[in-house]
Amino acid sequence: MQKAVDLVELYQRAGNPVLRRLRSYKGAAQEVGWMAVNLAVWPVALVDEAVRSGARRVRIRPPAIAQPRPKIRPTRDAAEVPILLVHGYFHNRSGLVIMERALRKHGFKNVQCFTYNPVRKDVGQLAAILKARVDDLVSKTGSQKIHLIGHSLGGLICRYYVEQLGGGCNVHTLVAIGTPHEGTVLAYGGRSAASRQMRPSSELVAQMKACRKPKSVRYLSYYSDLDAIVPAGSGVLSNGHGSRVKNILVHDLGHMSLMTSPRLLASIATHLSELG
Repeated sequence: MQKAVDLVELYQRAGNPVLRRLRSYKGAAQEVGWMAVNLAVWPVALVDEAVRSGARRVRIRPPAIAQPRPKIRPTRDAAEVPILLVHGYFHNRSGLVIMERALRKHGFKNVQCFTYNPVRKDVGQLAAILKARVDDLVSKTGSQKIHLIGHSLGGLICRYYVEQLGGGCNVHTLVAIGTPHEGTVLAYGGRSAASRQMRPSSELVAQMKACRKPKSVRYLSYYSDLDAIVPAGSGVLSNGHGSRVKNILVHDLGHMSLMTSPRLLASIATHLSELG
């Protein structure tokens, strides 16, 4: 209970009071809309995964999003770095389609999605599966480094791979979006191993908070003051031991809307456009 109170206090200190801004109500309405869209296309992505090995592939056509002006142009080397997107809890690649499309439009040539099922596996097991996928991607592309972008639980899986399984040698930048670094009280409603690990009082949260972050990896953590699933304070990634961590507050975006925001996607593209 004390941990939950601490999270509320962190949430209150993280940004301007959301109820005092008209944009907050617009952001809440947008969040409801995107949740409806994601629910509608969720089954389509399951079919897409099922037929991926065959000759036919289901194409998911997301609604067009306005591209920021001017368009981000990555350097030649930055454009070649593979980017692997990792979705959140009880989701699939359908939630990442707009992000994948936007990054490709910004000039990144190799953007892929990592899909997993969190119901029967914990974060460590999912990170091991991610490790195998990254190893395969590095082997096939010949790239020395890749970028990882994880939404919600996906951010924790990416962090576990980098910080516990030696993934720092393969990762240039780790982007966490709406990730409960300090846990989320909503996870008390779940019964799977992964959901229990996202509780504020879990051993995993304490372990991840205490572990060292590789100095060779650049961390970007995006969090919102309108994210009810991940209170703003929990979305802040602690910095220590000389690690390269940058926390970025995005106002008036809900948990699902974070994945589709043109301004957030433009920010990610800007950071990834230079490898220095």
